Amino acid sequence: MDYLWVGVGVILVTVTILDIFETLLDPEDQGRLTSGIAWIVWGVSRHLPVPLLTYAGPIAYVSVLATWALLLVAGGAFVYWPFLPDGFAFDSGLEDEHRTGFLTAFYLSLVTFSTLGYGDITPTIGWLRLVGPLQTLVGFFLLSAAITWILAIYQDIETRRTLAHETTLLKQALDSGPEELTDLRADSVEQLIDQVTTRFVSVTGSLNQFPITYFFRISDERQSLAVMALFLCELSETLNREELPAEVRLRARMLSGALDHFAEALQARFIDAGSGASTREILEAYAADHRRKARH
Repeated sequence: MDYLWVGVGVILVTVTILDIFETLLDPEDQGRLTSGIAWIVWGVSRHLPVPLLTYAGPIAYVSVLATWALLLVAGGAFVYWPFLPDGFAFDSGLEDEHRTGFLTAFYLSLVTFSTLGYGDITPTIGWLRLVGPLQTLVGFFLLSAAITWILAIYQDIETRRTLAHETTLLKQALDSGPEELTDLRADSVEQLIDQVTTRFVSVTGSLNQFPITYFFRISDERQSLAVMALFLCELSETLNREELPAEVRLRARMLSGALDHFAEALQARFIDAGSGASTREILEAYAADHRRKARH
């Protein structure tokens, strides 16, 4: 029976470490546990007032980290629990009721995982003496990974915000003046579309690598890609007319391809726009899911 609880602890730790590995180190996947937590937070948040939906991403991030930490600590507690008190040495001032029970095992696991290591309870069994330092290393890794992960997330979000804001400025400039984009020199249009395409490819890559960034809703619609993506879709169609220079049409098709790939990533993981949905329909569903109205 004792080793049954050890097995439960090992399973919890293994499942959690695999989820951490898939989420943080796999460039094309996200752990099922992480994905499930993020979707639960997003689903609940979408029924709340719109301003609160902005906090869905940060809450999902904190919830994932808290779940990882809780499962790792609980897993360690299940490993320690069957061997209390005989497998451990205790500080002389520690009362008898604090030398047994799952709560004591959870306390021991928590201080070991958090690298505090008070030393009031220490294992005397050989293999348990190795478990403690290993758990401390896992705790230190999770702390370091959490910092690295949030920096990567906000870097990706900033890239998305910048692209959306630049697109907003482009739309405002076109709306406020008599000039059309097709009135510019071909090389100027090529350079502009090339920059937008490059940024969109980067956004799609980051969305595949860090899917949790989807749940970070931008409060300022001028910086929301959910609002401005459809405008870029229509822009690529406008610049792909036969009367325009071949170089411009080529760049327009490249932008259209980047938008198609972005829409495919959305449809594969986040949006259910229906079988055979077009890029335009997926982008409109993307805006609706973020409770936005796409701009044409």
